[in-house]
Amino acid sequence: MSLQGDFQFIEKLTEEFFRRPHVRKILKAIEAAHMTGWEKWLQIEFAEFLNSHPDIKAWWRESQYLLDKRLVASRKNCAVDFLIHQRYKQSHIALELKQANSPNTCLKNMLIDKKKIASIRSKKFDIRSVWCLGVHKRGDPNEVRRLLTYHADAKHIDISLQHHTSTRIARTEYAYTIF
Repeated sequence: MSLQGDFQFIEKLTEEFFRRPHVRKILKAIEAAHMTGWEKWLQIEFAEFLNSHPDIKAWWRESQYLLDKRLVASRKNCAVDFLIHQRYKQSHIALELKQANSPNTCLKNMLIDKKKIASIRSKKFDIRSVWCLGVHKRGDPNEVRRLLTYHADAKHIDISLQHHTSTRIARTEYAYTIF
């Protein structure tokens, strides 16, 4: 499958997930109570969503991979938030989830995860593509794109703006960004 095909698949999954009334209701409650630190809730809800999705053959949480010591000397391994095995495909898609109220903070944390996964030992890498999904307060999509480009350049991380979206979550004060 092509990178474009994987992007469209992750984008479709994300759109379906955030169309769920239950998820939007909780996001509104989070906003009303000014809660922070709800990334684990997001991951649990997303895992439950994957369990019943007809296009998902299997999924795993916190899959451990050894890091290339030439790239990262301080750690031996890292965990990938989600490995998703799409039905009728041979390899996995990695998905990292992040949550922060500030789009700027969220994007910076997403890029750190992207860099972490790029440091996995290549011979142990059974992942065909890597995606980051971040949920943050709504912002102008052009400003989110500018911030993403700025931080990616500053951290020397290659990203494809062709495979990027920042989309408002209907009836909430939140948006999600995928790259």
